[in-house]
Amino acid sequence: ARAAGERTAAQQPPPANGDAAAPPTPASTNGGQVASVPNAIDPPVPVATAARASLRIDLHETDDEDADRDRLERLLSALRDVPGEDDVRLTVHTLGGGTQSVALPSARASEELTARLSKVLSDAGEVRIA
Repeated sequence: ARAAGERTAAQQPPPANGDAAAPPTPASTNGGQVASVPNAIDPPVPVATAARASLRIDLHETDDEDADRDRLERLLSALRDVPGEDDVRLTVHTLGGGTQSVALPSARASEELTARLSKVLSDAGEVRIA
């Protein structure tokens, strides 16, 4: 119980200088030095990352199944030789006019790899960095 005439904090008159009482801030509680206090409410700031390249390979099926199989094996071997984090997608264009697209293991996309894959593909396909 409150004694007669006693006021709650909300009922207290403002300080004599007219300024409203403010809660202490880091600068006012440590001699004017601003403290570095993490704010648990702020979400983490994302770190900017470079956009990854993407390697696109189009392979056209031919009448020579053995040569097609060999071409695909050499293509996969070339990709294994340069591991990396760039996406690789192979699209096979069949003789019947259909297409099948599959993701291959990641590799390091570069002009050198593109030239090597173009040589493997010869006239049975194309490769590009997207």
